[in-house]
Amino acid sequence: MSRDGFSEGARDGSRGQAPDGARAGAATGAAAGAASGNPPGIVRGDGAAAAQPALQPFKQPQAGGVPGAAGAAGASNTTDAPGYVDDISYLSLFHRHATPAWLHFVAGALGYAAPDPAAALRWCELGCGPGYGTVLTAAAYPKGRFVGVDFNAAHIKQARALATEADVTNVRFLERDLQSLVGVSARSAQASSGAGRNTAVPGTPVPGTTAPSPDRDTSDLSRDADFVEGFDFISVVGVYAWVSDEDRDAILRFVARFLKPGGMLYLTYSCHPGMSWFVGMQRLLADYAATVSGSSSEKVIAALRFLKELGSAEGSLLAEHPAQLKEIARALESDPRYLAHEFMAPHWAPQHVGDVIGDLAKVDCTWLGSAQPGDNIDEFAIAPALRPLLASLPHGALRETARALAARQSMRHDIFLRHAKPLSADAHRHVLMAQKLIGIPGKANALLTNPDARLRPHAPWGAALAPALQVLSMQGPQSFAQMARHATFAPRVGILNPVFQLLVDAGVAHPMLLTSINSRRAQSFNLAITGAVLRGEGYGWLAAPAIGSAISVEPWLMALANALLTSPALRWDALLQAVGARLDGLRALPGRGQALASGLPSANALSDALRDAMRNVVPVWRTLGVIAG
Repeated sequence: MSRDGFSEGARDGSRGQAPDGARAGAATGAAAGAASGNPPGIVRGDGAAAAQPALQPFKQPQAGGVPGAAGAAGASNTTDAPGYVDDISYLSLFHRHATPAWLHFVAGALGYAAPDPAAALRWCELGCGPGYGTVLTAAAYPKGRFVGVDFNAAHIKQARALATEADVTNVRFLERDLQSLVGVSARSAQASSGAGRNTAVPGTPVPGTTAPSPDRDTSDLSRDADFVEGFDFISVVGVYAWVSDEDRDAILRFVARFLKPGGMLYLTYSCHPGMSWFVGMQRLLADYAATVSGSSSEKVIAALRFLKELGSAEGSLLAEHPAQLKEIARALESDPRYLAHEFMAPHWAPQHVGDVIGDLAKVDCTWLGSAQPGDNIDEFAIAPALRPLLASLPHGALRETARALAARQSMRHDIFLRHAKPLSADAHRHVLMAQKLIGIPGKANALLTNPDARLRPHAPWGAALAPALQVLSMQGPQSFAQMARHATFAPRVGILNPVFQLLVDAGVAHPMLLTSINSRRAQSFNLAITGAVLRGEGYGWLAAPAIGSAISVEPWLMALANALLTSPALRWDALLQAVGARLDGLRALPGRGQALASGLPSANALSDALRDAMRNVVPVWRTLGVIAG
């Protein structure tokens, strides 16, 4: 999966199916460690985010599941917040990069301390959508408190219903617009400012908007226990580039007011220059869509078809840029709900990296790097000719602006730390040594036999990836300290930091929590989700509390998980029968059943598939807390 600006997989950071450091690979070994003042063999770099490949902007979302009937196009949503698509629901997605364990792991590699993911943390998502990812994350962290905020009444209704059905009680949802979170009326602020760069009248909603729902929250957050204490983690995925300047200011004010000292912000957004080419086309797309009748899904598809036809005509600008024309064609293969929410917001605008870093600095948030670990390793992510040029620039906004231009970045996955203080050399060593990874079923073996192009050997640590994967596959979860004792790594422990980061980046391994977690709530969530999948919902992830995240699960394995969650004591014959019956039910689903059938094992193949899953997948599920041990 690409790291592009329009791929929902990239947005969530969950490139690939498995769950998605200062410049760890800029140099390695004792000499580099000594030169930087770090422990010998462990390198702390500067944390600058890395290059991205060529744009693939309209890739079909892959980050988790999409809603079935509950989130279908045409759902009636109600919001009076200006400038939002509200007649269709957004997709139900999970963002692995937003989870506390992931952010703690990346910050540790970068040489900073993040809030303890095993503690009684507080986490907030602005723009939570239908709430699937928020509820899932809450289920994986039963000691934490979670808050999801969205301006869309239908989203909040879906989110609350899911939390209730899954019996996840440590999460709550607020139906509010961004400006009301910091005590400003969105409508009055927009009207007074005259903000708005689209054809929509500034301060007015997208057509179809109705009055706020009776459940709209208007409470004083200064008296709300969750907000008074502040949050250890705040996640803002995509929204920052969709909203008005006033709403972006509200996000900054929210962070200033409610992110604790030492807390982390995860911020993803479309950025220049990789998305610069689409700015004019987005305007045309939105203007054309306004002339089309129907839902926002129908409007965006009609507009994209027109844009493709216009761009294909001889003499057009796009005719001279076939790669970008190709991306528009690919958009027609994507989920229109994603496209409508992403590109039909009147205020959509890619952001300049330097501006974002500078604005967050004003609220005492230091930019650390990318939540995608591989992007923080120069030798992995940056072309050799570019490294000296970028290294000549001072760390921070200027270098990142140059990096974004050189690499044509279109989507950022930035992490910020409030009142950041780098770890001492000894503390950094201690944090690294405590990191622990587990291999993800099916992924490690696939990488060993057919390496991903991005993970083919890069000196000096590229050749160490396969041995590390073999250790994880054969010996199970390994800490940094344990791996350092293996013969391959003992003479050169410094390569382990980038090796650990790249294994996690590739989705073949995931950091584990260092304390035991009660998995009851996660398994209750998983039972609800697998049941929903069997009824036709498109969810694709199950909570895995041992890693504080989730693992992707294909539909037929959802049937297996549901059987084991419902009746943990099932033995072979009964289990085979139970899974077979569930798969028959999936095949019989109107519409969706036919689409699923090609991916389900046939009755004749089910026995072998189930035997393989019981040997290779189910034991890992038990270790991760997905099902009972």
